[in-house]
Amino acid sequence: MKRTLIIIFSILALLLLLIVVFFEVKEVPVIKSESSYTIQKSDQDGLWMFDAMLKERYGEDQVTIGKQDSLNYLANYKDYILIMIGENFYFDETETNQIRESISLGNEVLFITENLNTISSYNSPNPVYYNSKDSLFTLTWVDDCTDYPYSGRTASDGPHTPTRLKYIKHDTLYDHCEYSSLVNAGASYPVFTEVTCDSNAYYLHSIPQLFTNGGALKTDYRVNFNKTFDVFNNRQVIVHLPLKANNYIGNNKESLLQYILSQPPLKYAYYLTLLLALTFVIFASKRKQKEIPIIKPKENTTHEYIETISALYMAQDQNERLVAHMKSNFYHKIKVAYFLDASAPDFAEKLAKKSKYPIEKIQSIVKQLNIIDHYSFNDDQLIRLYKDIYSFDKNRK
Repeated sequence: MKRTLIIIFSILALLLLLIVVFFEVKEVPVIKSESSYTIQKSDQDGLWMFDAMLKERYGEDQVTIGKQDSLNYLANYKDYILIMIGENFYFDETETNQIRESISLGNEVLFITENLNTISSYNSPNPVYYNSKDSLFTLTWVDDCTDYPYSGRTASDGPHTPTRLKYIKHDTLYDHCEYSSLVNAGASYPVFTEVTCDSNAYYLHSIPQLFTNGGALKTDYRVNFNKTFDVFNNRQVIVHLPLKANNYIGNNKESLLQYILSQPPLKYAYYLTLLLALTFVIFASKRKQKEIPIIKPKENTTHEYIETISALYMAQDQNERLVAHMKSNFYHKIKVAYFLDASAPDFAEKLAKKSKYPIEKIQSIVKQLNIIDHYSFNDDQLIRLYKDIYSFDKNRK
């Protein structure tokens, strides 16, 4: 026993040594691949600084955070700036009409998003976004030609890692809307635009990352914020943050399966699990044992045998032999049940006391059985004797 423990502890020590030598434990930050755009968060993708800047500029009482999916609550406000900031926004016909009506009542609407669907008129398409990549962009304000650099790279990216930027294409011939660019990326990439469709104007900004906490590390956050909101006249602000980031199931990038497939180690483990499951199904589907035939239980043919013998006796007109069997069976059952022999004195009286059966009927049965040696039973007499014995068997105690 002692030797076994020494071997076990030696193996465990060897495994521990191998783990220490070949594995390294490091603390790594948890990085979420999708931007959350949450007001309370102070991490890189949060909007804590954006919220603080709004309250500093307009006053804390003038800033409302609307965390709802419906836009019905907007009817309780007037003369406001409606800000919608997020990666994607999808509006149905009802929501589009609510936003259009809000604009027609003198309210101002600012979309800060990389994908907007639908806000333009029914007869014209949604704003068209295009991608552009470069290591560094220069954002230029058209009104005073103020320039400042913008790079979407993080500290972990290399110096030549390109920045992906979405800009808004102005195509008045195609969608019949008027575009007025306020900020361009480089020479000709509009990223902040006033869009007028059917006499309703709204503002569209295609770089929401500029307004996150991390945006302060990539450009002059204060200049960008102040010059953006210098465009608006109203003094009350509503920041609409829908509870559902995507209303289309196909666009839900937070699904567990999509996250697994986006991580190479998890993806290969997932596919390997599917392959092993398929292999198991293929090989486990074969029977490991031949089919065992069902063995029918043996049937009790006593009743059939009796019926056959009775039919033979009846066919051969041998009622007296059948009555002899009935007599033998009757006295055998009496002897087994009441320990009473047929030759006992006063047999009928004793059987009546023990079986609680009427003595007259017992005497009738005994009388019929005693005459079989000197008398041939016809069919009717045989049937009567059978019924008397059957009644005795069913009613005796």
